[in-house]
Amino acid sequence: MPEAEKTIAHIQADVEAACREHGIRGHLEHKDIENMIALYSEEEKQARVHGKFQHLVGLRFKRFSRNIHVIRPFEVSQKDFTVYHSLDPHPRTEDAGLWLAVDRKGTKFVCDELWLKCENGTQELATRVKEKNSLYRMERNTIDPSAAIEDQHSGKSLVSRLSDLGLTYIAATKARSQSDKRIEDALAFQQLPSQTEMIKAPELYIFDTCDRLIWEMEHYRWAEWKGKSADDHGKKQKTLDKDDHAIECLGRLLFQEPQFYEMPVYHNSPTQEANYDPYE
Repeated sequence: MPEAEKTIAHIQADVEAACREHGIRGHLEHKDIENMIALYSEEEKQARVHGKFQHLVGLRFKRFSRNIHVIRPFEVSQKDFTVYHSLDPHPRTEDAGLWLAVDRKGTKFVCDELWLKCENGTQELATRVKEKNSLYRMERNTIDPSAAIEDQHSGKSLVSRLSDLGLTYIAATKARSQSDKRIEDALAFQQLPSQTEMIKAPELYIFDTCDRLIWEMEHYRWAEWKGKSADDHGKKQKTLDKDDHAIECLGRLLFQEPQFYEMPVYHNSPTQEANYDPYE
């Protein structure tokens, strides 16, 4: 007889589901729920009020939601989108890169990513980036500031080597905490309590093909004190320095406040001359 498969499911619900006024078949008065919530810490609210798993507590971007921010890809046409690229290269781990498309309304879409260990060096990296750049109407390329540091042996920086291969980069910001705050602002949205209508849509969306960035958004965490130190200190104001390479790219892209620019219109002079009638 075949062994039965084990199926595990979970239901995620917030405390309002138990409210007589806002929930379905709720049993608690709304004022009692509010009094109960007032006693919880911010971390407890994530688990007890919003119904999130305890292992998600401490995430930097608590407002990130696959249901809201992750969308199916669509055509990023050169006419309707201006695209920006940011690169975060590393000598021993994967190089991370993002492409951010901006439409006329200022809405941002992470439309492409790079997460690759380039075994063949800078030439391979440049080739992959140029392949992706060729798909879009590019406005600007930014890179981690460390890439502008010259090597003491060759006298050349990664920026100059990429320039020799046809890629021009400018150094990105070092303002990490401000960049993270900019991501937080771009994720912000408001829904009606029924969650069927959006009052304020987010500024930022991510194509579901950008696996690395989505993974980092769901794992990027605040640094926390450990052991007895946790009782003697307030909350740390820094994030863990890990699982954040694509997020660094995203923060730098948003921090520069990318704008949409109309595609230039080039007039065809030969055609104009051919249609010109000197006797009119």
